[in-house]
Amino acid sequence: MSTRQNSDAVIAKAKKVLQRVNELQDKNRKAEEELLLIKQQLEKERQLNQQLSEELKTTKLGAYLAGASREERTELKRKVNEMIQTIDLCIAQLSDEN
Repeated sequence: MSTRQNSDAVIAKAKKVLQRVNELQDKNRKAEEELLLIKQQLEKERQLNQQLSEELKTTKLGAYLAGASREERTELKRKVNEMIQTIDLCIAQLSDEN
């Protein structure tokens, strides 16, 4: 092979390598975009799952209360009020510290 032919072969190979690099960079960019979309979708699904879990807890509590006796409902309300008072006290103490 002559020097000219060697040069042409090297140039051709370099062009092929450059083309492949560009293709891989494009493929990588598309994969990163797809990954970002999947992560966003996953986060939305996690939020929906959390919301549905909270709704399920509320529904279960409602079902329990519907079947509870008057005495049990009264006791539950008393406990909830105690918890609210404790939370209010904590908030007040935190507010005083700041």
